[in-house]
This record gives sequence, C-alpha cells and structure tokens, in this order.
Amino acid sequence: MPTITCPHASCKKQFENPVMVTNFSSTPQQTYKACPFCLTKIETVTIETESTYVEIINVDDVDTSAIRQKISDIVEPQKALLENIKNLEKQKAELLEELENLKRGAEQKICTLQKEVDDLKEETRILRQLVEN
Repeated sequence: MPTITCPHASCKKQFENPVMVTNFSSTPQQTYKACPFCLTKIETVTIETESTYVEIINVDDVDTSAIRQKISDIVEPQKALLENIKNLEKQKAELLEELENLKRGAEQKICTLQKEVDDLKEETRILRQLVEN
C-alpha cells in the first residue's frame, strides 16, 4: 500500500490514509484531509511507492487565475480576429452594393447614350434627305 508523508516540517510522519478534519471554529466550517498524527492539512501529497513518487494536488487549492489568464491570452486575440472578420465582411457587402449601384448607373447611362446616338442617326438621316431634295 502506498504511503503519504506529512508535509509539516516537524512531523514528516508517513501514513496510508489521511483523516477528515472539520474545523468548527472557522466560519464557514472547513473540512479537509489531514495528517492523522498532527492534523496538518494535506494540500499536496507525495505518495511513495516502491520506486516512484507521484504528486497529487488538491484541486480545491489550485490557483486558477494563471490558467484563466492563459485561456484569456488565447481567446481574446481570437475574439479580436473574429470581430475584424465581421467588419471586413460588412465592408465587403457595402462595397458589393456600391459596385452594383455603379453597374446599374452605368447601364442606365449606356441606355441614355444609345438613345441619343439613335436620335442623332435619325436626325442625320432626315438632314440628308432634306439636302438631297
């Protein structure tokens, strides 16, 4: 059976099973695993086996702020990139709409110019007839 070494400097006794201790004098009450000899709270436990040491960390005591910061460092630039993509897509849509408006305007102008050319051709034909007669 693996043994646990007490982390307290003056105890350092080895045991197999920690005890559960409830501190009724604190508000709120705290319950934690502890050394059965000195009742020191076991936060990080080193379990000794025949040839290996395995470190077990009490997850309740882990400071998650560094982990949250690393996640934020990854996520925030991604959010900014997504926002930039949305802005670029909006600009693209606006430019495509403007291009379509310019195309319609050009088509209308071409129609107007074609009508003017046709009118000029008709005037030219009439003038030639008048000159010939």
